[in-house]
Amino acid sequence: MAPGGAEALEVLRGGQSVDLLVLDHRMNAMDGSELYLQAVALRPQLTGRALIMTGDTLNPSLVTFAAQHGLRLMA
Repeated sequence: MAPGGAEALEVLRGGQSVDLLVLDHRMNAMDGSELYLQAVALRPQLTGRALIMTGDTLNPSLVTFAAQHGLRLMA
């Protein structure tokens, strides 16, 4: 578990076992979409293995991003 995007990337860089990313879309300094892209760049095996939590499910760019990457949104 990590309190923010930078910390989550450090966990991934540190080699800790991660099976699923549970991301908040709105975070300080980095949103969930950006974190997902950086996480998958570090660990390609996480492709499609993320759940993005948001209250902004009507945001067209977020809906499109989730669909393009095979991700689920949770309101």
